[in-house]
Amino acid sequence: MTLMHRNEVHIRPAETSDADGIITVKHAAVFKIGSEIYPPELLASWSGHLDQLHIKKLEDRVAQGSMQFFVALISKTVMGYGGLNLETGEIGGPYIRPDHGREGIGTQILAKLMEEAHERTLPEVFAEVPPNVVSFFTKRGFESKGPSTKTLADGTSLSTVRVEQVIAQ
Repeated sequence: MTLMHRNEVHIRPAETSDADGIITVKHAAVFKIGSEIYPPELLASWSGHLDQLHIKKLEDRVAQGSMQFFVALISKTVMGYGGLNLETGEIGGPYIRPDHGREGIGTQILAKLMEEAHERTLPEVFAEVPPNVVSFFTKRGFESKGPSTKTLADGTSLSTVRVEQVIAQ
């Protein structure tokens, strides 16, 4: 796979108009990454639905402001995204389109989320991630805290690993 040149990727705060692209990316990424360890019904709960109701809910979350979302664009197309809960420090993602995995997009999004956490003076950040992506985070300064459980929007539980990083102030 050819690596993208970093200057082709543009990272910016998400806008409500990005909601459709964000949901599409999450759905594809979850089914690609999660299929190695989770059953299809759990992947469906985790990925959300590709419908107008869920797009509207995400538009509202982007507009609300308690989560700071960033999108990675190539030629105005959402290739990945990540979010930071400004109250708890929880990171969601980064999620990347499977056809653009391992091109550095996730690293760029995570760096932007960490920059935002630092600017907001959050004491630490954490993520609840599938076991097969823990190394992505530990290679970027996070510490694995062991098995955890993430409760999904529909109430389903997802077995995860908690990773954390203290933010240097």
